[in-house]
This record gives sequence, structure tokens and C-alpha cells, in this order.
Amino acid sequence: MSEEEFVAALADRSSEEISSLLATKFAHWEYESEKRVFYALDEDDVVQDNGRYFAPFGQMFSLREIILGPNYEPVGDISHKKELRRAVSGLKGCSVKTARTAFQTFDIVFQQDRKKHKSF
Repeated sequence: MSEEEFVAALADRSSEEISSLLATKFAHWEYESEKRVFYALDEDDVVQDNGRYFAPFGQMFSLREIILGPNYEPVGDISHKKELRRAVSGLKGCSVKTARTAFQTFDIVFQQDRKKHKSF
């Protein structure tokens, strides 16, 4: 569905219905214990970069875990590696984990073999 089709599909919905749709989470994903935060894009602390919007980490929420998944490719540029390492080292209480595809199912699981852990 394109962005235009999505907006058109919601055109006749009330703001309460739209809020309910945005806050609805599929029951299968309950284990994630995620919290959804909505920002007005014109708030002072929201950063825009190439049409994407980012809210800063802070008192409201913080980054607690980074998962380097099966398709993650380590950064090749040494200056970018240093920048990533410096940024992550400044995050209090944030862990970095490696995930891989499971051997006999269609799941993604954490890598137990420390020799195969990925890094920045």
C-alpha cells in the first residue's frame, strides 16, 4: 500500500480511531514489551534527516539493546567504526547482541557461540 493509499483509507476515520489503530499491537508480538511513543513532528527536539524524523533518547525513553542480525555487515570505514563504538559506549545500560537464523525453524535466535559474535 502506498502512502497515498494509506492516507486515503484513513480519510473518513476519526482521530480516536486512528490513534487506536496506531496503538494496536498484534498479540503474537506481546513478548517484546515495547512502548509506543508519538511525537508531533514539529516539536523542537525532533530531528529531521532526509525526510525521516528522529526523537532523541532521554528521560522519556532510552536505547536498551542493539541486535546485530543475520544480515548485518560490519562497517568497513574505520572512522565510522570509531564513531559507532564511541556512541554505543556512551549509552548506559545498553547491550549489544548478535542474532542468527535458527538451525531447524524459521526463527531468529541469539548467537550463543561467542566466537561468532559480530561487532561494529
